[in-house]
Amino acid sequence: LDALAEELKTSRGVDDDEASRSARAFLERAAGDVQVLVERGAGQWGFQHLTFQEFFVAAGLHSREEFEKAARKHLADPRWEEILRLGVWYLALVQKRPEAARRLIDRLLDKPPRLRPAWVVDVLRKHIPLATLAATEAGDALDVPRQRKVAATFTEWWRAVPSAVSERFLRELSLSDLRDVIAAELQPDVASSDPSRRVMAAGALGLLRPSTAMGTLSVLLHDSNATVRAAAVASMGQLRDPAAAEPLTAALQDPEPPVRVAAAAAIRTGSFEGALPALRETLNDRDVSVRGEAAATLAALRPHDAWDAF
Repeated sequence: LDALAEELKTSRGVDDDEASRSARAFLERAAGDVQVLVERGAGQWGFQHLTFQEFFVAAGLHSREEFEKAARKHLADPRWEEILRLGVWYLALVQKRPEAARRLIDRLLDKPPRLRPAWVVDVLRKHIPLATLAATEAGDALDVPRQRKVAATFTEWWRAVPSAVSERFLRELSLSDLRDVIAAELQPDVASSDPSRRVMAAGALGLLRPSTAMGTLSVLLHDSNATVRAAAVASMGQLRDPAAAEPLTAALQDPEPPVRVAAAAAIRTGSFEGALPALRETLNDRDVSVRGEAAATLAALRPHDAWDAF
């Protein structure tokens, strides 16, 4: 109460009584109504929500000029992920130190800390995806050459890890400006002679959802490999772009059953009701798995129509 009242007097110029009343009203509302700031014990108050705690940890470390040391120490710790991201944002956009933010990102990527166990960095290289997420918070401080460097480093890591490991990070990066830069780094994989790399690239594009995804996936829909076509179809459904309805409808006629199954599922994923007439025809498909997927999609999107069709 004393600290809040003193701040009110300094910043707003109110008298002692008004400052005390306002401070008490704030604490009562913060603790009782919205439960942002709550009493944790005698004379102890804390923030109920983790986001507030993470923000003030980042701000406090910056105020003591200890953020980089802490960032390097906890770079591979997922519990510190939001603190690292908030810390880079705070450095670049609140303290307005873009050059410092650029140096920090460079050091996190180029000179990973020696952590224990060592395989966390040496084998899993967990610092790379976390440093990439932190870099997305730098705003305009992340110039084009560094964007490309971060994207290239992340893409190299993505190629080396199972898709189940990289999926979460790709989804996070889909919300950032880096998604198109990373998509450009995927072009060698899209054009690779190795079908497994083309499958991986198709899956990554569906998660990243860059502006170029529709065009690239449309090309992969004509790939000679059925597994690649199926992956492209599945990713096209994840885009939820109305323009995907037509190519997905065409994919229901693919000669390979796994592609037709993927197309029926993708229509459900993207809620493409314009493709439902063609999907009803698919109930007569010669392959039982295709008929089953078509029925599941009809039941999910138009249950009454599905009942009539059955």
